[in-house]
Amino acid sequence: MTPIEFFSPIFSAANLPPVLSQLDAFPSISSNWLFLVVVVILVLLVYFLNKNQVKAVQNISEQALQIQSKVIDQVQDQTTEMAAIAQEKINLILEEYQKFLPYAEQLGLKVDSFSIEAGVLPQIKTSLRGSIDNIKNEMIEKIKSENNNNKLLIAVLNAILLAKKCNDKLESVYISLFKDIIIDIKLGIPPAISVRFQ
Repeated sequence: MTPIEFFSPIFSAANLPPVLSQLDAFPSISSNWLFLVVVVILVLLVYFLNKNQVKAVQNISEQALQIQSKVIDQVQDQTTEMAAIAQEKINLILEEYQKFLPYAEQLGLKVDSFSIEAGVLPQIKTSLRGSIDNIKNEMIEKIKSENNNNKLLIAVLNAILLAKKCNDKLESVYISLFKDIIIDIKLGIPPAISVRFQ
């Protein structure tokens, strides 16, 4: 029972005149004091009502904090799982890269740079450099046919073949400014390969 429900039969509009007429029996109580008592009672009623509302707001804010905590925990768990999966993928790609390096040496390519970017999805960037003249199409085709299952190797070799064909076409129209081929490889999810001349 709320305070208003408790006091409503006593101080209802219908009961107020008889209560006030009984107060006339007390000559020492003035209307100012009576007004003050009514105001104090109303203030107390408002206080108790607001106290219940404050508790309700506190309960809502506590629930919101609990929900926020649960969501943060779930996001952290999923992020940890994603990082573990990403690390597994990077390890697989690194294995393919290690298998690729001997073939790169056969084509006259050498590692020019190697960097690692740490993060939720780590990336490894590397550049290979070699002479365009040392790259032979027959050698690339032979390496490709022997290593069908090494996706990174096949992708890099296809990029080298395409770049070599472009360079050969440019040379056929007497443009032979480029001597070196540079292969930039981003080992990440997904991997990326770009080839440029210098």
